[in-house]
Amino acid sequence: MKSVFFGYSAKVALALLAVGTMTSCYEKEEVDKTPVVTPPAAKYYIQGNVSAAKTGAALRANVAVNGAAQSVNADGYYITGDLTKPGEYKVTAAMEDYLDAVKTVTLPETANGGVCIASADFALNGADAAAQKPTMNVPATKEQAEQAMDEAKDDIVAAFTTLGVDANDVEIEIVSGGAKVSVPVAVESAVGEAVTVTVPYFEGFASTVTPEQDNLFTKAVTDGQIWLASAEAALNMTYGMKNIGMGVTFEGVAGKSINGFKAVIMYAIKTLEFSGYPGQVIYQESIRVEPSYESHDSHDSHDSHDSHNGHGSNPAAGGGSGK
Repeated sequence: MKSVFFGYSAKVALALLAVGTMTSCYEKEEVDKTPVVTPPAAKYYIQGNVSAAKTGAALRANVAVNGAAQSVNADGYYITGDLTKPGEYKVTAAMEDYLDAVKTVTLPETANGGVCIASADFALNGADAAAQKPTMNVPATKEQAEQAMDEAKDDIVAAFTTLGVDANDVEIEIVSGGAKVSVPVAVESAVGEAVTVTVPYFEGFASTVTPEQDNLFTKAVTDGQIWLASAEAALNMTYGMKNIGMGVTFEGVAGKSINGFKAVIMYAIKTLEFSGYPGQVIYQESIRVEPSYESHDSHDSHDSHDSHNGHGSNPAAGGGSGK
């Protein structure tokens, strides 16, 4: 049975309860005062999908975050409640007839009003599978990270251009252990109105090694497939970085409208080595989205919601999109 709020489909939607608070209207402008309200505290979540590495079938595994059991639905999808604070979290996945898996994820600190989601997907190997451990598993160097980002850059930029973002506004920075992608996105809302936006969310990993690549190990089957299968087992995720999208709701704030948000995606980039051949992998670790609130003075609020104009009957009241 799927969660009341969350379900896994072609596009995962993260619907956070949010109530837009509208400012009060008064007949006398001298008593029309907008209270000073700050955005709510940031919300922190970990979510993921659990599947069988060999078949891709969804698994209703036992998932725990820092030892606390999580509810996993029939589609193998889980999401925590608001964890309330940033930091590192240990996520485990276990199921009978499969090898246990563990990941450590980091939730970066996020500004008030924002939402931060870390991903912890698992592609579990059968208990009868031979353990496949890399001979090297370290953060990529700057040069290696740049090469790996080249493999994923087009997909990342395309995910934002579908939101109306100019490709030149997508900033990509190579940082220690990975890359940071920062993008400003414009939105419109009425004063005090909550806004739901769609942000990129990538499953799986990209690699500098391709399935067609050969002459790595001098074996009968495609060497690229052997390398990537080993990487899948080491990372507990599937090859192929795919944007499944995610809906995020920003809460409304009295006397303010939301005119945009900044999305920051953190990617891990690692060098893995199998049988003496190294290659780089890149995958999304987390995304944080922080809304930009624009204040409206009491005079504007009074005019927008004047009782003589039907008290809000104007569909453009507060600078909104006419919802």
